Amino acid sequence: HPGQRSRARKLQYIAALEKTVVLLQDAGLQLAFRAASLARKHAALRIENDSLKLELVRMMKEKFILDGEYQSLKKEMERARAG
Repeated sequence: HPGQRSRARKLQYIAALEKTVVLLQDAGLQLAFRAASLARKHAALRIENDSLKLELVRMMKEKFILDGEYQSLKKEMERARAG
């Protein structure tokens, strides 16, 4: 009987290990899926960020031009008032 109990405990231990392996494999698959999803989101956000940076540069150039025009008009107005 002791040998039989020992074999039964070994079988239970092996079954528990197999269950743990299955659970860990499932967790690994879920993490892999989540990692892939996050990688896709990261790529999309990187593209959006690059687009926004380009838009910012364009707007800064436009502001620079408008500031120059404003200063030019301001000087012209001051000359008109003085003259």
